[in-house]
Amino acid sequence: MKNNPDETVSSLDLLSSLIEANKTTNGKTLQSDAQIIGGCVDDLMTVCLVLDNMVKQLCALFMFLEKEPEVQKKMMTELREIKIENCTDLDNLKYTEKCLLESLRMGPAL
Repeated sequence: MKNNPDETVSSLDLLSSLIEANKTTNGKTLQSDAQIIGGCVDDLMTVCLVLDNMVKQLCALFMFLEKEPEVQKKMMTELREIKIENCTDLDNLKYTEKCLLESLRMGPAL
């Protein structure tokens, strides 16, 4: 962790970034360490829950693709052909999006 408090948070590790982010809420500086720690714990729990659901959903997608080789082939072709350079390029993955949505419908994680 950096010693200079004026340096940006972007170069810090996850925990340090969470601590920095939880020092203020709605523009107000939090007064106690307990509030900061509580906010960090909440954020870490959210990350864990999101990762758990993502893993379950990816497993459902892979099981769906295993049963449908033509769908898998078409999706893989799209993934290989479309160049992704930034987040907005993900909008070009129309078939992949439909596969993800279908896997959500067929095997929701929750």
